[in-house]
Amino acid sequence: MPELTFSVVVPVYNSVDSLTPLYNGIQAVFKARNYTFEVIFVDDHSSPATWDRLLEIKKISPENVTIIRFTKNFGQNGATLCGIDQARYNFVITIDDDLEIVPAEINKLIDRYLSDKPDIVFGLPEKAKISRMRRIGSAGIKKFFSLFEGGASIGSSFRLITPWIVSNVRTHSHDHLFINQVVSWYTNDIAVVEVQPSKRMEGKSGYSFLQLIVIAFKLIFHYTSFPLRALIFTGLLLAVTCFTIGSYYIYRKLTFGAMGGYTSLIVSIFFTTGVILVSISILGLYVKRIYDSRIRKPNYLVKVKI
Repeated sequence: MPELTFSVVVPVYNSVDSLTPLYNGIQAVFKARNYTFEVIFVDDHSSPATWDRLLEIKKISPENVTIIRFTKNFGQNGATLCGIDQARYNFVITIDDDLEIVPAEINKLIDRYLSDKPDIVFGLPEKAKISRMRRIGSAGIKKFFSLFEGGASIGSSFRLITPWIVSNVRTHSHDHLFINQVVSWYTNDIAVVEVQPSKRMEGKSGYSFLQLIVIAFKLIFHYTSFPLRALIFTGLLLAVTCFTIGSYYIYRKLTFGAMGGYTSLIVSIFFTTGVILVSISILGLYVKRIYDSRIRKPNYLVKVKI
């Protein structure tokens, strides 16, 4: 078993008051367990007050803290990936900056790893503490991936990642990176522990309901071939339907002579035109994916590292 040394990655966006208690809590966990650790705060281009607070934490614990600031906002996954890339130690733990999950819950991740040795451990909040709408959305996405992609995308930004998964995530080439989905491509040996969520110290969730819907669509279009498969199925079904209807009208014409069909003709034209436009739109999205992969758009760009 590899030596237990930990890099704790904290994506930061416009948090100030929660950062010092968060670091103190992380430090207390690892000192109590006598494990070597570091904390990597990745500032996703937040307010100046956030960076000033991170500088204060760095000044207090220069040997255990690394702070990074982006040139612009790249999102939580970009910040997390940057922290994983910069990690010095073999195990990586990721945790949000808002204290909705308190650092003491890290013990549950480590204990589960020590007992079962899974490749990754997710800490999921108690279901009763999650809003009904989020539970439905999460269950729907999970079921979708289970049915059409052979595996479920377990969603949690509170996770313990083992060394060999860390090495694969670092070398994974993909724009619009969603870390949870990527790790599920490498392993099915995934463990889950239930954690106790707390009330966030400041601000509100960075994801509105509309943003969560957008993320769901990005997952579907960037990590599955389902839209293309649905397009193929629709095209085949439409072709069979049109062939059947055409055969029927040919039969009627040969048997009973010519008959009026203006309405059916107009309906058919508009229906097939609609299907063609939808098909072109879906194909356009996949062409954009090819374009994005060609221009190699970065997942993040570091401005300052201290």
